[in-house]
Amino acid sequence: MNRKKIIFLLVLAASILIFAFLFIDYFENKKNIQKIQKSHANTIINTLNSDFQHTFEANTRLEELIVQHLKTSASLVEHIDNQKVPNISKIRKIAEENEISSVSFLDENGKLISTTESTIVSVTPDSTFFLELVQLKESEFQFFDLGNLASPYTKSNMYFMLMKRSQSDGFILIGLSNKKMIELRRNFGIGTKIEEFSKNPEIAYIVLQDEYGIYAASSNMVELKSLSQDEDLSEAIIKRDAIIRETSFNGEDILEVVKAIIVSDDNVMLSRVGLRQEKIKEIESKAFDRSLLIGIITFFAFVIVIVYVLTRQKLVNLGIEHQKIQSYVQVLLENVADGVIALDSERNIILFNQAAENSLEMKKSNVLGRKYSEVFEIDLFNINDAIEKQSSIIESSIKYTTPKSKVHYLTYTTNTAYNFDELESILIFIRNISEQVKIQKQMEIKEKQIAINQLASGIAHEIRNPLNAIFIIIQRFQIEFQTINENEAFQKLLVTIRKEIERINDIIEQFLDFSRPQNLSLERVNMSELMDEVISLIDNYAIARKIEIYKNYREFIFAEIDPKQMKQVMLNLTQNAFDAMPEGGDLVITILQEENELKIRITDNGIGISEELKNKIFSLYFTTKKNGHGLGLAIVHQIITEHNGEIHVQSNEGGGTTFEIVLQVNN
Repeated sequence: MNRKKIIFLLVLAASILIFAFLFIDYFENKKNIQKIQKSHANTIINTLNSDFQHTFEANTRLEELIVQHLKTSASLVEHIDNQKVPNISKIRKIAEENEISSVSFLDENGKLISTTESTIVSVTPDSTFFLELVQLKESEFQFFDLGNLASPYTKSNMYFMLMKRSQSDGFILIGLSNKKMIELRRNFGIGTKIEEFSKNPEIAYIVLQDEYGIYAASSNMVELKSLSQDEDLSEAIIKRDAIIRETSFNGEDILEVVKAIIVSDDNVMLSRVGLRQEKIKEIESKAFDRSLLIGIITFFAFVIVIVYVLTRQKLVNLGIEHQKIQSYVQVLLENVADGVIALDSERNIILFNQAAENSLEMKKSNVLGRKYSEVFEIDLFNINDAIEKQSSIIESSIKYTTPKSKVHYLTYTTNTAYNFDELESILIFIRNISEQVKIQKQMEIKEKQIAINQLASGIAHEIRNPLNAIFIIIQRFQIEFQTINENEAFQKLLVTIRKEIERINDIIEQFLDFSRPQNLSLERVNMSELMDEVISLIDNYAIARKIEIYKNYREFIFAEIDPKQMKQVMLNLTQNAFDAMPEGGDLVITILQEENELKIRITDNGIGISEELKNKIFSLYFTTKKNGHGLGLAIVHQIITEHNGEIHVQSNEGGGTTFEIVLQVNN
């Protein structure tokens, strides 16, 4: 067998082996992706169920309000129409005005006299319903809350209330449609949660289902099989474990995860979440295509190892990418909860959840039971406007300062609930958008920095070329024109020109330094020690200027910073303070730590800054000094921004100035 055949067979054998290995590896990766996806689905359903569990308490209050509404509507019907044979057209009008789905009049034996519904299946009750009639008739109660059931007369599934007629023998059966119940739950409590979660593009639908049908669902879900019609759902109720299965929804492949929620001992619901498969299918498809391509290329021996390593690396990257997506979804699910504040008709605070505590930095124990006006000195959430207009205030934005003097940016929605023009309750939903506002500001600063960088490079190039030419000409003047050089005035003029050229060049260098992106070298630094080093550099200058320096900080205060750049910040700020006290004065340097925030204050008792100039001092090339370049505070602002920090100024003209820097301890 010649050498070519041996090489060919070896390459072919190696190609077949590697191709087989890659084929097996592809299916292993597919299996792992599916395993990760199922784990991800379990995480989502557990997170949702935990959040739903806390929301059911609020929904219980909603159910009570619905029952009260049905009672009130039944009483109104009884009060208006007290004849033995009711005027059904008048009753139907009352039902429409009060958003009631069904009103039926029954005689003392339960026989249907008349109803607002158009379809009648039977005029006599079934045995189960007849028992309810007998029990109500023999009891001292005026109402029976029947809950969700199918009407024996029309077979409509509704939430029903049964009431004795006081003016004549018989009963009134009044109902609210399940569709209306779903809509109410969607707009309040659990429905709001579902709609919020449903905004995640990875989630196709979310459904809460009990034995009677849909309890609450995302807006794109109206009908589903009942629990008795689906064996998997029945199994999930019994086993109480999560069930994951593949299904379809609106022509789209869906991975559905189902798990029971125990609301109470006798009330178990199912939560169902449909996860879109697009990204997973795309990942699997790409993995298959790559493996097929590698199998073909393996005929070339020298490419086999390289392609295999690259493919393995790409598969690892896919896994990492999926982990990133999973982490993103987890963070999203953990942070979607909004703050909720509920007031009763007397404007007493009756509900104040954990998210509201975090957003407003108020303890629940300090606000529950108190008047809204006592807790909030101003009408922060415009409840008076909402009450006056009898309408909701949706997605309004405010800038809120907490009791700890932190600034939070919030959006809120204020809803009012009425019963016959009588205010019953007020619901306020709050969302903290401070992080989004901060990110937006940082992006704007980044965009400005990029523009300045481009401008700086262009200006430096265009100015330096003629400056170099002028400098060379001056040197030639000094060397070649000896007679003129003996002229003292001419010599002074050349020296002045050279100095001015050097000054322009210095300005260009500072401008370029400012425009270049700051490459931070973060270290864990003792800020007290760094500040002592700064003071040692400026101490003699302070003595010469008759300025007393006072230190107000502990011996050890640590933070993650770039020490070189932070020292530049402190030198610039102290130099500004010195310039503001031409006749001498006091400089107070304060460093303190509040939780994860480090605050540095540089305070002088100098000439101060006018209100008009406060908004300009950090602008590039803005200066009030005779020989200033207008770069000092702009550089300070740039360095602090690169540290993800903030800098603020407080000053009154003639009353001194305080610059406050706020940094994260763990940057």
